Amino acid sequence: MAAGVNKMVDGHIQVKKKAMAVFESFGKGDFGADIEKLPGKKAFINNAIEAVRHNLKAITADTDMLIQAVADGALDKRANANQFQGDWKQMIEGINRILDGIVQPVNEAIQVLKEIEQGNLTQTINGDYKGHLDDFKQTVNNTVTKLSDVINQTAQASQVVSQGSQEVAQGAMDLSQRVQEQAAAIEETSSTMEEMTSSVKNNAQHAKKASEVAHTVQGQSNSGSTVMKQTIEAMNAIQESSHKISDIVTLIDGIASKPTCWHSTPPLKRHGPVNTGVVSRSWPAKSVHWHKIGRCRQGNHQPNHRECLPHRSGYATGLGVGRGSVGH
Repeated sequence: MAAGVNKMVDGHIQVKKKAMAVFESFGKGDFGADIEKLPGKKAFINNAIEAVRHNLKAITADTDMLIQAVADGALDKRANANQFQGDWKQMIEGINRILDGIVQPVNEAIQVLKEIEQGNLTQTINGDYKGHLDDFKQTVNNTVTKLSDVINQTAQASQVVSQGSQEVAQGAMDLSQRVQEQAAAIEETSSTMEEMTSSVKNNAQHAKKASEVAHTVQGQSNSGSTVMKQTIEAMNAIQESSHKISDIVTLIDGIASKPTCWHSTPPLKRHGPVNTGVVSRSWPAKSVHWHKIGRCRQGNHQPNHRECLPHRSGYATGLGVGRGSVGH
């Protein structure tokens, strides 16, 4: 009987060792470890091992599914906790809560970003979070606030830039108008310069002609000076001759004032003014005689006497008188 008891106890120990080996494999992550099917009432051990194996594989499958969903960006997928019982169910619900705790602020951030996309900068994350999730919340909200400030400043700067652009455009228009006016002024200046150039050329031509005329006038002036000099010399000669004639006339007048005997001699006629010095007499062409008193007496004519020589018509010696004049 003792041998039988020992054998029975040894059988139980061997089964337990095999079951513990399976669970040890489960603990190491080997969910494929198996145990032979036990006979009789020992089959419950097989059922327990298979139940644990099933739950572990189901949890592993759901975990893999959630991991793949997160990797694919499907943050709304969750594991079905209702297929589990007890702590297994609580484990799956905990995994789902973990995902909810991570995804909820992300979803709020996505909603805030959608509002920003629509131009609404007033939306922020309002959930109550802790730790890193609260840091994430504050970061998103601060980003929204700063972005709103930047956009407001940009809007103000845009207004300033717009006003400046209008002023620049107005300045450009004014500059364009001034440029056009300056171009017109330059064109007028160019035209004026052309006219001045033409006037300068004309003045140069006139100056050249004036210079030529001046040279001609200078030549004529030199000729006139020569002629004037000759005229003055001629006038001086005429004046000198006039003095001589005046002296001769005075002499003739003195002779004429003395008694004189005439033979058929017409009276003395004067022609022109007394101061001309021209004296003329009219007598017959032949046998004209006149004699001084005391040298020639009537009836006592001396033909060869110097004082009684007749002076016939002709130019007197040394006198520039005309035909019929008398000189001594």
